Amino acid sequence: MKRLSLAIMFVFCTLTMAAQDGIQVLYEGAQPNIYDFACAFIYQDDGDAKDCDREATAGIAEALERYRQNENQNDNVTLVVDKKGGFISYKYQYQGHTQLIEMCYWNEADKKHKLFAFSNWSYFNDLPDQGQYDTLVFLRYTNATKKMEFCAPPGFEVTYEQNTTYSLPRVGKDIMINKWDKDGLKTQKTLKWNGHGFNK
Repeated sequence: MKRLSLAIMFVFCTLTMAAQDGIQVLYEGAQPNIYDFACAFIYQDDGDAKDCDREATAGIAEALERYRQNENQNDNVTLVVDKKGGFISYKYQYQGHTQLIEMCYWNEADKKHKLFAFSNWSYFNDLPDQGQYDTLVFLRYTNATKKMEFCAPPGFEVTYEQNTTYSLPRVGKDIMINKWDKDGLKTQKTLKWNGHGFNK
């Protein structure tokens, strides 16, 4: 219950910042790429950001800035920016602890919207570790307004249970639900992308 409450609090803090007008996505070229979506989400209204937002995303914010400046990443940080695949991952590892952030987006079937996802999960020795900011959130981008707004997970509910995490796709379009049993064995279930949301 505590984990669920903290995850909801993270979403609420972030949602409060964007509730009025949505999050503007700035980009060059014909359409935004995953880096543009990530920057819009991570740096949204940075001057007025809540403490919870800054703490949860401080590491990836710095990593994205180093990427923009073409600088080496800090020790223990691995950043993957795959613009062609529409995927970003940030991994911070220290003494068995891991923070894994993933972001990606999907083109919706109506060709008027894109769906952006942000996930953040904590691990210890490669097993889920119930981080206070563990979350999976979605935002819908509207091509006409160039803004994205928070939306409910399309077609399923995010389960904040012990030993459960979600993996966003770098290849393909489906989300994986990862579950570990008491012996540390992992099983996976696929959430299939259907052009509008996900089928269980």
